[in-house]
Amino acid sequence: QTSRLSALESPDVAFDLGEAPKERPAEGNGLGNVSGLDFDIGTATVPHADIGAMPEMAEANVVSDLEPVTMSEVGTKLDLARAYMDMGDPDGARSILEEVMHEGTDVQRQEADRLLESLPG
Repeated sequence: QTSRLSALESPDVAFDLGEAPKERPAEGNGLGNVSGLDFDIGTATVPHADIGAMPEMAEANVVSDLEPVTMSEVGTKLDLARAYMDMGDPDGARSILEEVMHEGTDVQRQEADRLLESLPG
């Protein structure tokens, strides 16, 4: 330990950092010289599309309205039901678990059923 300290204090080591560069004061708003630049991008226009004329598009819109709840949303509901159970709110947990029974996959419904059976009352 002492040899390391003495090596650090050795006069043989010299650091010449020179003079630090002088900083120029900031000018303006920090954006530099923006005079003469046009930032107006105008307005976007989208041509009108008749979805009825494109059956595949109309079909895609109908399907998106009827898409089932995603697995991650149902998984979140299972987590929420567990949180209600931990807080001592069996009615809140039961309500969420009933939603999982309607929306979830087989595995998620099995888990919801198991949790429902563990609820009091």
